[in-house]
Amino acid sequence: CRAAFAADIKEVLEENRAPWEAELPNRLTSEEDIVDALRGYGVPDEQLQGRETEDIIFELIGALADDGFIDAYTSEDYYRAHNACQQFLSETL
Repeated sequence: CRAAFAADIKEVLEENRAPWEAELPNRLTSEEDIVDALRGYGVPDEQLQGRETEDIIFELIGALADDGFIDAYTSEDYYRAHNACQQFLSETL
């Protein structure tokens, strides 16, 4: 019974996901677009120096999610953003 209930919830969430994703007009779906958005933030070098790369990436992903560029709770968006952040940092540092 509990498994059937969980399956029903998952099905409802999946059905509602498409309309919800359509409401994200700024959502970026390519790594190149995400890197361009990160360049637009203009992160100063002094904020990047001496910090762990993963900490910087975590903060950048949070900023992208807050601005509606990605859905950080969707694994595809999260990993796409993570790769884009790594690319951005390799160009910046």
